[in-house]
Amino acid sequence: MKKFLRLLLICSSGLLFIVSCSPVPTKEYSKQTKKDRQFTPVFNDTFQKALYEVEISYGSKNISGVAIIKKMEENQTFRTVFMSETGLKYFDFEYFQNDSMVVHYMMDAMNRKKIIRALTTDLGLILKRNPDQKLLTYFLSENPSDGLMIKEKQKGRNYFFSEDHGNQPSKICHRASFSPSTNIEINYNPERIPSKIVFMHGIIIFKMELKLITE
Repeated sequence: MKKFLRLLLICSSGLLFIVSCSPVPTKEYSKQTKKDRQFTPVFNDTFQKALYEVEISYGSKNISGVAIIKKMEENQTFRTVFMSETGLKYFDFEYFQNDSMVVHYMMDAMNRKKIIRALTTDLGLILKRNPDQKLLTYFLSENPSDGLMIKEKQKGRNYFFSEDHGNQPSKICHRASFSPSTNIEINYNPERIPSKIVFMHGIIIFKMELKLITE
């Protein structure tokens, strides 16, 4: 556990000095006006809470546990708590509608700025709800099966890909200079709750996977 966390810290530290240069392909998309477009969040308005199996791997090392993602009705925030199977809490984050967030708890062994930044950035991408429309650019693919792409200029560039207008994104990419790139693949169940979310980072073998627990 401690060795894994040291590797995670070294990994996140080193990546801050590497330019994330892997481009997101946009040449097959045509820019559109946003009058008839909309940003659809990963966790839609009907979502209340879900429990996920979580596995984080770096090379041959891994850490596993469970995470709960819950909408807090009082102030319409999202709370996400990650803990081990034995109940040891790793972190507790809360995300607000204006994309701000609060770290309620971080395990001492993981309480490093670079680790917190990596985790909060990754989770913030799937918990984003009301981005500033002035920062969004909408694109339609020339291939109808590729659907809609939304580019957000926010601390770098975020790209949200959905198969059709109004659908939740099935892929999210984050690109920024001197920051690790992030690619997220999302599958949904028939109720449109994310059933599998996979976070992958460029340059290194680092992966975080969430699988919905249904029983």
